Amino acid sequence: MRKFLFFLILVAIALSYVFKIDEAIANRLTFLNDFKQYYLQKIADITYSVDKYFNQLNTIEELNTQNEKLKKYQILHQETTQKLNELSNINDNLKENINSNTELINVISYENFNDFTKVILNYQKTDEKISALITTDNYAAGIAINEENQTMGLLNGNKKCSYAVFIGQKKVPGIVNYSNEKKEFIFLNYIPIWQEIKIGDEVITSGMDNVFFEGVKVGKIVEIEKYPTMQKAYVKPYANILNQKYYFIYRN
Repeated sequence: MRKFLFFLILVAIALSYVFKIDEAIANRLTFLNDFKQYYLQKIADITYSVDKYFNQLNTIEELNTQNEKLKKYQILHQETTQKLNELSNINDNLKENINSNTELINVISYENFNDFTKVILNYQKTDEKISALITTDNYAAGIAINEENQTMGLLNGNKKCSYAVFIGQKKVPGIVNYSNEKKEFIFLNYIPIWQEIKIGDEVITSGMDNVFFEGVKVGKIVEIEKYPTMQKAYVKPYANILNQKYYFIYRN
C-alpha cells in the first residue's frame, strides 16, 4: 500500500513537471502563434481582394452590355421621334387636300441599285392612273404608277417622271421632264417663250395635269435657257428623294 501511494505521488510530481514545461514552451513560442495568425489574416485579405477584383470586372462588363443596349434604345427613340415630327409637319395646303384620296405609304426598296429615282412602294394600285407622290415635309417628289401589278415610284429626275407646274407669281406654265445633264436639278421644259421667268422664282405644282393638286412646292429656278420657240429651266428641288422612306400618295 505504501509502495502504491509512493507511486501515485511520483506520477503527480511528473505530470506537474510536464505541464509546467509545456506551459513554459507555449509562453516562449507565442511569436509562432502570432505569425500563424498574421499569415492567415493576409491570406484572407488577398482572397478578398482577388474576389473583389473579379467581381468588379464582371460588374464593368455587365454595365458595358447595358450601356450598349441603352445606346440602341436611344437611337431607336431618336429615329422614332424624328419620324413622328416629320409626319406631324403638314402644311395648310396639304391639310386641305388630305381626304380619302390621300394615304401615307412607305418605300420597300430600290427597283435597281443603279437608279435611285425608281423605287418599289408598299402600296397596291388598282387602276392605271398616275398618282402624285409628296414627301412627308410636303414637297413634290414624283409620281406613282402601276407596273406589272406592282406600284412603282418614279421620282424627280426619272426618265418617265413628268407633271405640270407653275413658275413664279405669274404662274407661268411648264412641264417637269427628264434631262441627261445636271441630274442634281429638276428639268423644266415647254415654258412659253413670251412669258417672263427669272432665277429665284419658286416652282409649284399646277394641278393642270390631273395628277397633283395646285400648290405643292417643287423648288426654285437656278438656271434658264432660251430658245427661238420656248424656254427651258433647271430647278433646285426642295425634296431630297435620297433619304425618303415615306411618301403621301395622292389619287385625284
